[in-house]
Amino acid sequence: MTDFDYELVKVCSRGGKEFYHIYPRTPLTRLPDSLARFEIKKRHEKYVVVEVDGYDVTIFTTGRMLIENLPENSEAKAKAIIEKITA
Repeated sequence: MTDFDYELVKVCSRGGKEFYHIYPRTPLTRLPDSLARFEIKKRHEKYVVVEVDGYDVTIFTTGRMLIENLPENSEAKAKAIIEKITA
């Protein structure tokens, strides 16, 4: 999945924390195999929540992701987390 093409959108900034949505340009047919490398904190039929670098990332079966509670001005960190998940 190293060719993962996506749009990164900062959805809000509250109390010094940022939240990002990641929208794949092509919907995924399944969750990435690379998720096995991460601790799965919650599993549901439509999404999983994994911890990456200390941040919760919700990955929906469509490929959309939500990264929560990043520090301010963390677009580069959000991209690095996406790279780890899709590598």
